[in-house]
Amino acid sequence: MFEDFSFSSFKSKFKSDKKFRLISILSGSVVVLLLGVFVYYQFVYLPNEEASKEIYFETLNYADSSSRTDKNIKTLETKIEEFDGYTGALPAEFILARQYMNKGQFDKAITSLEKIEPEDTYLSVFKIGLLGDCYSEQGKLSEAFEQYTLAANTNTNEFTTPIFLFKAGLIAEKLNQFEEAANCYKKIKDNYKEFGQLKRIDYYVARASNTKVK
Repeated sequence: MFEDFSFSSFKSKFKSDKKFRLISILSGSVVVLLLGVFVYYQFVYLPNEEASKEIYFETLNYADSSSRTDKNIKTLETKIEEFDGYTGALPAEFILARQYMNKGQFDKAITSLEKIEPEDTYLSVFKIGLLGDCYSEQGKLSEAFEQYTLAANTNTNEFTTPIFLFKAGLIAEKLNQFEEAANCYKKIKDNYKEFGQLKRIDYYVARASNTKVK
């Protein structure tokens, strides 16, 4: 079919041969698509990816800043919109959620957190834990307990697991689920002794174990 590839023969065959015409169109579409992907990756994605990394350290400045919350939120929203889908936008998304929480805008914080899909397991744990914090502040204790328990059981480790076990225990007590609370505290006492000593966990174990639902 392609033995004579002069322009005139190509033009004649394109008009007369339906199969040749279809193959030519499809092949041309694939080439255009691949070329488009290459151009996008080289001239749009890579520069934006590098630029997004520059905002990583910039957004960290907002992490502990609660005095200019409105301005921080506006800046973070702009950065996230500009670099959505790039590496550098991830910390900005977390910090934006925290800023919403500082303003008491917990529904916005939850919406922001639910959009985040971190690959890092520790960030996944903190995402779940922050959702628990939002629900706790809203008085949605059952949802908070569920999130804290999930966070405690995700990527079990010496750092995050006892933190969220402790939070789950406190919420369980508020729900009058004292046996569940005692179990959370006992897990800390048995498996995370350093954290347990820091929190004086024996007190909480005794309190939950000896409290009965009225």
